[in-house]
Amino acid sequence: YFQVRVDQSYAGAYAITVHVRRGVKAGDLPSTARRAASGHSYHGDVSNHVPDGNGRYREFWKVLLHAGDHANVSWSQPTGGGISLYLLPVGTTNNNWPNLSPLDLRDPTSNGHDAFSLVAPRTGWYYLDFNASTPGAYSFAVTVRHH
Repeated sequence: YFQVRVDQSYAGAYAITVHVRRGVKAGDLPSTARRAASGHSYHGDVSNHVPDGNGRYREFWKVLLHAGDHANVSWSQPTGGGISLYLLPVGTTNNNWPNLSPLDLRDPTSNGHDAFSLVAPRTGWYYLDFNASTPGAYSFAVTVRHH
């Protein structure tokens, strides 16, 4: 199975992008999300992943929080980047994530930097869904203050 995109935006020329499906790799789905630990910096690149059915490149990470924990997520991407960040709740699965309402949703900012905080309403794995229609790199850190 492969996906072909044709871009006719060039004067009379075509640009063709072919994405060949491969086996599931780390970060493709919630079930393969990498673990993010408090106090560490991480780097990702959504272009390492095949676009989903809606043409969005995604990379999932997860962080374990206990009810009452205070979590701060700071993240950045190159200025002009198009990556959004969705914070998905405990109970996120491969089957339900497209239909979940994110606990927080952050779109790209003009300077490429953003941060948000959360007090965990319950114990479990929370998912960070970095996604974009145009591939790109990002970095983030999670800081957790236990309740």
